[in-house]
Amino acid sequence: MCCAAELVGVLTVGTWTLVDPSAFPDATVWSDYGMGYLFIPVLLPLTAMYWLRTARSSSGPRPDQAVVA
Repeated sequence: MCCAAELVGVLTVGTWTLVDPSAFPDATVWSDYGMGYLFIPVLLPLTAMYWLRTARSSSGPRPDQAVVA
């Protein structure tokens, strides 16, 4: 959920800086979706969510699943 919240913030502020540039006279990390920072602010939460999803699915059976021998 934290990664999703971060992504929502980046997308919200990034869009806001494109729609109304006067709202942010000074560039922020999230301005223009992080263009000044090689788009790392938008790529980081996407990469984290992808990694968490793949790590969870490849970690084996969940504790709530019965293992039949």
